[in-house]
This record gives sequence, C-alpha cells and structure tokens, in this order.
Amino acid sequence: MRRLAVTALALAALACGGERPRDRAAAPEPGAPPPSESELDAANAPATVDVTVYFPGPNGRELVGETRGILPTPLPGDRAKQIVQELIAGSRGGAERAIPEGTTLRQVFVEDDGTAWVDLSPEFRNGIGGTADELLQVYAVVDSIGLNVPGITKVGLIVDGRPLETLNGHLDLRRPLPPRRDLVAGGAPAEE
Repeated sequence: MRRLAVTALALAALACGGERPRDRAAAPEPGAPPPSESELDAANAPATVDVTVYFPGPNGRELVGETRGILPTPLPGDRAKQIVQELIAGSRGGAERAIPEGTTLRQVFVEDDGTAWVDLSPEFRNGIGGTADELLQVYAVVDSIGLNVPGITKVGLIVDGRPLETLNGHLDLRRPLPPRRDLVAGGAPAEE
C-alpha cells in the first residue's frame, strides 16, 4: 500500500511539470536541432591525454614520434599497456612498424624501482633485420613508455614469459634499458 502511494506521488509530480535533474540537463534548447550522432559520441567519449609513440623512421636511422590519445589512468602499468597497444596498431604517418604484425601484448609489470617489464608474444621476434633495425625496434618500445609514463625509468622486454638475451644478436636485452632521446628525430643528444 505504501509503495503505491509513493508511486502515485511521483507520477503526480511529473504530471505537474516536475522533472528529474538528469532529464533537465539532457533536454535540448527549444527550437534547436537534435544533436548529431557524432556530437553524441563526442559528448559520451571519455577524455584522453596525448602521448608520443615512437616508430622507426623511413630512413632507418631514427625514431619518429606520432601523437596518440590514450585514456587517462593513474597506474603506470595501465598507461604503458595503452602505449604498447598503439605501437602494435602501427604508424598512421608512414613510419615503419615498431612491433611486427601479429604480435600481442601479454602483460606489463611495473616494479617499485620504476622498471617496467613488457611481455610480448613470440611474433615480436619476427622480421628483424640488422643492428639498426633491432636497435630501433627495441627503443621504439623503450622510449614510447619511458618518455611518456611518469615514474618509469627503465623498460625490459620479455617474450612469451621468458627473459630475452637479444632479439637478433645485436643488442643485449638481459637488463632493462633507459630511454634514449638521441634516437628520436630532433631529440636531445645522449647524456654522458
């Protein structure tokens, strides 16, 4: 009986012009055209933050940056995962792939000392050329994470849950690596 009385009061309030607060906010201005589908999508989309993702440049000697929007997150590991997914998606500006096609991200672990470990599927080892190719492939991941995620100072690479000694015999990957701005087009020279 009490439930019926409450429902009746609510219906009476709405009939007399009462509105719920969210209905008022969603109502368009009188005479205004209804919002388009893209406007509705933009209004409902979460805000993003810009990061610079690095890819091997077409000259094969340096990394070139592309700006991407990722979801804001306070957790360094979550931010690093989004960055790696952008690397996996590939360049939108004509740069080379940083991560071979078919590679998947298994996990990112971040230690208390600021070291991130990126665990990729075995496809990460496919299609590697010489020394410069290996260097740029590795540092595309290291710099994209290390230069965009506060608190991460070094990045280590793991394939299929196992540590790597090297990708193709040219670069020692037994220890995590700090970012190298000197490999970025227009970047600062290496610190000594």
